[in-house]
Amino acid sequence: MLLECKSTTVLTEPLMEERIELNTHQATYIKLSMKYLPSYPITHVGFSTTYARCLTHIPNISFSMQRHALASPCGGRFLRDMKRLGIPVHVWTVNEEGCMEWSIEKELSGVITDEVALFREVCNRTGSDEVRTPTTSSRQKNAFRIIYQNMRFWVEIALVHLLITLFQARQWLKYGSPRRHIKRELNGI
Repeated sequence: MLLECKSTTVLTEPLMEERIELNTHQATYIKLSMKYLPSYPITHVGFSTTYARCLTHIPNISFSMQRHALASPCGGRFLRDMKRLGIPVHVWTVNEEGCMEWSIEKELSGVITDEVALFREVCNRTGSDEVRTPTTSSRQKNAFRIIYQNMRFWVEIALVHLLITLFQARQWLKYGSPRRHIKRELNGI
């Protein structure tokens, strides 16, 4: 904490509002963030594109969404709409190479990963025109690996969407529609 300083280096550093984003999971915390830290950017962290769509009217908001939620047709529409509105979308947690390539292809604003070195390699490879020519035996191994990864990914998506649907049904029964719940929580903000 800086109490008193006359150094010009400190004065030229970015403001705290430019370095810190407030991460919230629900509208209650968005309201508190807007009340106590109004100049700080807010990032909604979630898995429901339906819930996130109800928050697009909030100024200076971005979204950090679970990767399976964005890899469906609804996720594709969500990404397209957020790009049109100029709202940044980040994805978490992307540790597989294929998912990293997908994230780069979709031009997401950010990727949260545990495998930073692999992501950097994928970014460098994706940005270059470098083409690898695998041998016949490695092509066969790669084909099986790709088929396995794709099947595993789509099974994961199906399971995650089933869980999301069950959770949303529970929330809907408890609080009503996401739009009504958010409106009630934000109370006109």
